Amino acid sequence: MVWAAFGFSGQVGLAFLDRRQNYPKYVETLENHLMPFLEDIGGRNWEYQHDNAPTHNSNATKNYLISKN
Repeated sequence: MVWAAFGFSGQVGLAFLDRRQNYPKYVETLENHLMPFLEDIGGRNWEYQHDNAPTHNSNATKNYLISKN
């Protein structure tokens, strides 16, 4: 599986994931790939949009994203 993100200020490099994502693995992917990118571009007042896959929409994922913004 390949994961990527982009924004007005740039893009996150592709992340090649070795297996299907569940919410703990998805949060780990965000922590390892998205958060360093956000810190590089200023870090605050961002909005992360994703589809409604169950992994993306879990309470754990939502709480993680809220805690980081």
